[in-house]
Amino acid sequence: MAEQNEPATLSATPVLVGTGYALAASLGVSVLLVLFFFYTSLSERYIMPVVHSAYGLCALGAGWVASRKAGAKGLIYGLLAGLSFFAFTVVVGYFVPAPAFPMTAWWKKMLYALAGGSAGGIAGIAWRE
Repeated sequence: MAEQNEPATLSATPVLVGTGYALAASLGVSVLLVLFFFYTSLSERYIMPVVHSAYGLCALGAGWVASRKAGAKGLIYGLLAGLSFFAFTVVVGYFVPAPAFPMTAWWKKMLYALAGGSAGGIAGIAWRE
């Protein structure tokens, strides 16, 4: 059996690109959700489940883009992209004057970001061309 001599280093570029993609996607999804809830008669009780789902999907996109950019180690790059997306949104959320949700729900956001990022990283490697 031949040994594989892969370098054990990770590049920050795929993680930053994936995080940038997730931030842009979350901004676009946020605008669409605001317009959707404003112009429809949908109850406001659906806002948080939809926001959490959108957050997880943006983290999934971050993992997908990071793993596709890296070309290997999809789980690691996906987790790192999801974690950096979470960290960035927490830091930005800290400076927003009136948060829409309590910061006590940080563990939910982290769970969605890590699960979405890792799933996106795995899927990005599994479905590469």
